[in-house]
Amino acid sequence: MSNFDIAYKRTCKFEGGWVNDDADSGEETYKGISRVANPKWAGWSIIDQYKKKSNFPKNLDSDVKLQELVKQCYRNNYWNNVWGDKINHQDVANDLYDTAVNMGVAISIKLVERQFKMKETGKMSKNLLDKLNSVTR
Repeated sequence: MSNFDIAYKRTCKFEGGWVNDDADSGEETYKGISRVANPKWAGWSIIDQYKKKSNFPKNLDSDVKLQELVKQCYRNNYWNNVWGDKINHQDVANDLYDTAVNMGVAISIKLVERQFKMKETGKMSKNLLDKLNSVTR
């Protein structure tokens, strides 16, 4: 079975730190988590407190609770929704998960369903999982 920690570390290399870019539709983001898309994420209250302190945003990475909330967000919103723990091949799980993070869970699943010439539902299913697990690498 695939390992979330491996997929998470791989994806985090590309997600960066804190950014607030008016040109970005996600506006304020931290490690790829958009405040627009995730306004109720518990990490925002921690980040808002750090904004009042010196050395912001560099001080965010040292907050253990905040880092755990980031990881939990990725696991709950992306990994679990693509059934990452049930996928046999790590590289298949990595790609499905990373695509879900960047394009959304439904789009990630639809792309794989399309590849297997299945009806595009955007939801994981036992049938899709079986097809993913039959892939030889």
